[in-house]
Amino acid sequence: MGEAKRAVAVVIGVTGPLLGVLGVLPECSSGDHGVSSNGDATDVARRDVLLPDRFSSEDSSAGVESIDEPSPPPCDVAADATIWPGWQPQSHVSTLSPCCPWGTPLDAAAAVPPYAWVPCDNGAANCLDFETTSDAGIELGPATVSRDGSGNPKWLMLGRNVDPYADTPYEEDLYDIASGTVLGAWRMDDTLATFPYCEILAVLGQTTVTVNGLLTAQGFFVGNGTPASMTADPSLEGVSPAPQGVYLSQMYASDRVLAFEGPGILGRTDFGSGTLQQAHSTTAPPIELGMVEGDDVFAYSQQGTAGWGQLYVVDASGTVTLLRSNPDAHVATPASDGTRIYWTETYGTTDVTKTQSATEFWSAPYTADPVVLAATAARFARVQNPQIPSAAIAFGGLMAMTTLDSTVFIARLDDGKVIQPSPGPGRYFGQVIAVTPSELWTTEGTPHGPPSPYLSRIGLGDW
Repeated sequence: MGEAKRAVAVVIGVTGPLLGVLGVLPECSSGDHGVSSNGDATDVARRDVLLPDRFSSEDSSAGVESIDEPSPPPCDVAADATIWPGWQPQSHVSTLSPCCPWGTPLDAAAAVPPYAWVPCDNGAANCLDFETTSDAGIELGPATVSRDGSGNPKWLMLGRNVDPYADTPYEEDLYDIASGTVLGAWRMDDTLATFPYCEILAVLGQTTVTVNGLLTAQGFFVGNGTPASMTADPSLEGVSPAPQGVYLSQMYASDRVLAFEGPGILGRTDFGSGTLQQAHSTTAPPIELGMVEGDDVFAYSQQGTAGWGQLYVVDASGTVTLLRSNPDAHVATPASDGTRIYWTETYGTTDVTKTQSATEFWSAPYTADPVVLAATAARFARVQNPQIPSAAIAFGGLMAMTTLDSTVFIARLDDGKVIQPSPGPGRYFGQVIAVTPSELWTTEGTPHGPPSPYLSRIGLGDW
């Protein structure tokens, strides 16, 4: 799945020749069943699905904006300190301005909804919902799950609107799955900011949390540490060259790297480096961010160099290298369970708006080296599938793949068995976030409700 993903709506930007190298990425909007797609044939494999309006890409047509803003007026520090009772305003103890209000709880267990699951309200016998996500009107941001050393689900980070009927404040809550303990939380409210724009977001790795701040009048700031350190005393440091004026739509993190994309830019910063590296190539087609694993950043091109999708890697210098291609299939949806890398290869036609024929599940011992991958890659499952895959995750030898029409397939590496779970009566699958031999964790929606009101655990029954 990549170690974490985060879709954001931030107006920053990029200068230089990169726009002509990577191309401008397609605009996304909320489509049928809340799946983010612009209906364009070039955008069917995107993974920014089921996000609140504040994280959609509908206003990305704003393009590049000037950052020649006047200095902001002084902020009322005392007023900012009382925005949220029980929360410590971190804007005053970090390098960011107090004009960008964000905070962490003084007592996380008291400030954050408890880790609790209840039977799904659609009556499905094999379904549990996270208790607070069934409130009327709520919309979820991305939910992400990290892995333990065996590749099994470890921590859950759930983004949500604090007020079910308002876009802000926005909060990200982190739980230990085994114990239900609250590990931390991060809250921000850009409507209170007097800066031209600010956004603070937390992104989950495997054993760390990355907090990043993007401000049009101040720059790009990143901090990484344990959940405890990033809650009690987060420290954010500036990253240069600071991007300027581009809308970001995706963000992924490992314990060592943060990567993001936006129209015409795919960038990475390695923690401790203080520098931003922009993906660059003179031969690669336009690429989009796929996942981050360890030190490696993976990307994909939906049309590749000959009409078929291809996988790429972006190294620490920003150099783009072809990782995997197939002259007769779309290669897409990279995922990892920590010990292996997984992807899909879909046969049919180069026209991604047309019906495809079949999707194959592939895997190899983990590597970002194209020569090693070619020597060790093996197909382990195949399904008849008319849709291009749009996302995938991997945990403990299981790969769950989603298509644009919200169909989910789960393939088991050991024996190639594939199952197709049901979302239950009156629901559709959204963003798949974890899978075990007995359960699929996913956001779910209803045809006439908000895009993602539920975080659900779907029992898989017998394989």
